[in-house]
Amino acid sequence: MVKKGEAQPAGRKTDAITKDFGTRLKHTPKPLTAWLPSWKHTLTNLLHHPKSLTKARSTTFLHLPLEIRLHIYSYIIPTTHIFGVRDPTRSTWSLKDSPLSTTGEPWTNVLLASKQICDEALDFFYAENAFNIRLSGEGEVSVKKNFDSRNRARMKKLLMIATPEGAAFMNGKGPDVRLWEELLPGMRWVRIVAAQPTEGVDSVEAPSLEEEMEKWIRWLRGYFECFGKLFGRDTVVQVDCNGIKETEDLARECFFNGFKVVQDHSAGDFLFQRGKWAPEGAFGYG
Repeated sequence: MVKKGEAQPAGRKTDAITKDFGTRLKHTPKPLTAWLPSWKHTLTNLLHHPKSLTKARSTTFLHLPLEIRLHIYSYIIPTTHIFGVRDPTRSTWSLKDSPLSTTGEPWTNVLLASKQICDEALDFFYAENAFNIRLSGEGEVSVKKNFDSRNRARMKKLLMIATPEGAAFMNGKGPDVRLWEELLPGMRWVRIVAAQPTEGVDSVEAPSLEEEMEKWIRWLRGYFECFGKLFGRDTVVQVDCNGIKETEDLARECFFNGFKVVQDHSAGDFLFQRGKWAPEGAFGYG
C-alpha cells in the first residue's frame, strides 16, 4: 500500500490509470539535482520527473497550498473538453477553445508522481471536463465498463445524447436506475441533447411518424422521470431539443427543479445540422 506522499513504484498499473485510459503508462524518472520554485520548472518536473517532487526536501510540491497546486494542474491537465465514455482517451468536442496539452507532454505523466498527486490530478480532470453518454446507444454500458466507481463519483459534468436510433431506443430499454443513482446527485452540470423523430420512414411496413413519436415519448419519459427524481437542487440542467415542442414539454413535466433551454454547439449543432454543420439541403433532426 502506498502511503500519502510516497512515490508509486515505477511501471505500476493503478486502477486509476488503467480504468481511465485502457493503456499502460510507462515512465522511467530521472532524479533532479535541485528543485527551483518557479512555475515553469514545477510544470517541467510534474511532466518529466513526477516522482522527484515527492522526495524529502525542505520544500516540495506537496507543501504548497492546495489552491496553488490546483492552479498548477490547470496548466497541465486539459479542461473544458468532452470525452466520450466509449473511448475516454479521446476528446470528442471542446466546450471552449482549449488544447488537450499546453506543454507538448502527456499530462498523464503526473499520475505517476505519488498517490496523493494522482488523486488530486484525477479529481481535477474529472471535475473540469464533461463526459458524453449516448442514452439511445450503449452509453450506460460503456460508463460501467470503462470507469470504476471511484472515477464515476469524480464526474461532475455530463453531456447526454438521445436520438430515435441505437440499441437502447430500438429495444425499448429503460434507464439503468442504479447507475444514475450513483452519478446524478453530485452532478454540477448536465446538458441533454434530444433529437426526436421528425419524419416517417418511406416504407409501407414502416411505422408512421405518429407511432414513432409515441414510441419516442414513452422511451424518453422513462429516462426523464428517473433524472428528474435524482437531479440535485444545485445541478444546472440544460436541454437542447432544437425547439421541438413535444420533447421540451416532457422535460418541463419531469424536471421539477427546472431547466434552461440552450443550443449546444457541439453535438447539438451536428445532430440538428446547425451552424457550421448546416450545408444547403443537409438532413438533420428537426
